[in-house]
Amino acid sequence: MVKALLKDRDTFVLAAAAAKAGLIDDLSAEGPFTVFAPNNKAFVEAANELDTSIFGLLFNPDLADILKYHVVLGDLQAANLTDGQQLVNLAGNNLTVSIDENGTVMIDGATVVEADKKAGNGVVHIIDSVILPSHLNLPETVVDIAKENLDTVSTLVAALSTDSTAAIKAALDDPNLGPFTVFAPTDDAFEAAGVTSLDIPELPEILQYHVVLGKILSSDLEDGEKLVTLLGDNLTVSINEAGVFINNAQVIQPDLEAKNGVVHVVNAVLAPSS
Repeated sequence: MVKALLKDRDTFVLAAAAAKAGLIDDLSAEGPFTVFAPNNKAFVEAANELDTSIFGLLFNPDLADILKYHVVLGDLQAANLTDGQQLVNLAGNNLTVSIDENGTVMIDGATVVEADKKAGNGVVHIIDSVILPSHLNLPETVVDIAKENLDTVSTLVAALSTDSTAAIKAALDDPNLGPFTVFAPTDDAFEAAGVTSLDIPELPEILQYHVVLGKILSSDLEDGEKLVTLLGDNLTVSINEAGVFINNAQVIQPDLEAKNGVVHVVNAVLAPSS
């Protein structure tokens, strides 16, 4: 497989990346494998998208994951691919096949520009863009998510910017800490709770009550579940026909993911019993 990539002038960057990521032995195994191989131009565009260079991309700690996104078990000729088909790649994620009325084949939006190139242990389809794992495009931290949604949670961002909450913000804004799950009240929620000033001694405790350790997506929540906050008190999850509730606050915008956690926007301030 790697020899086939090296022989093709359009895919030598991919071959170099496979060597740098330590995947030579994997791709040289019996297989068979189907490789959706980004051409050299695609790697240049991906490096620009990630605000780096080709050299920087080759030293990206996620390089192996990026390459595994492009490899599927089995010998899948283009004629055997169908519109809407789901393919499981070596990273354990799905790739979606799309075929338009002209017969153009796309893999997760990347167009197959040259199909059915034979390799010793499978087949290579050359594509015009690198398929980047979704987590590479995520905001770095949950604080970044809040800043990106200032029209909804500007009060929370301001609350994290006070002297009394500096330590909390420092933790949530550190990509090497966490992961965290943050239940973020809207600006209207703060107003409804009567929080008209952020100069209150209870503010650090209030904010800690909205944070749980671990990255908990909405699909992970269970009715009646208890979540332990950074304050040490519990939050109660309720799920019914009306939606998902944390205590009495409804989740109105779930699953805003960052590399160090996830934010769920809620319509009420969660008040610790104390």
